[in-house]
Amino acid sequence: MKMDLGKEEKNKIMNRLKRIEGQARGIQRMLEEGQDCQQVIIQLKALRSAVQNASKALMASYLECYLDEQVKKGMPAKKALEKAMEMLANQAL
Repeated sequence: MKMDLGKEEKNKIMNRLKRIEGQARGIQRMLEEGQDCQQVIIQLKALRSAVQNASKALMASYLECYLDEQVKKGMPAKKALEKAMEMLANQAL
């Protein structure tokens, strides 16, 4: 299913991804410069958290789009919600 994110929501997610990209480059720079391993690990942990949060935000938007579309197609709301919850449960967020 193609996601039809609103402009504002798409911009929020894109901005998150750009920050993640910047974090990853910063970590690469830290390694190239031979910075303290503990500091690199702290930054990697922050990067992982940022990726997880971006994933959660995207999943929330996707589920909203999915529910909307399925109900518009005539699927009972309860059934659409059950399917959405199943999709969410199958994701390793």
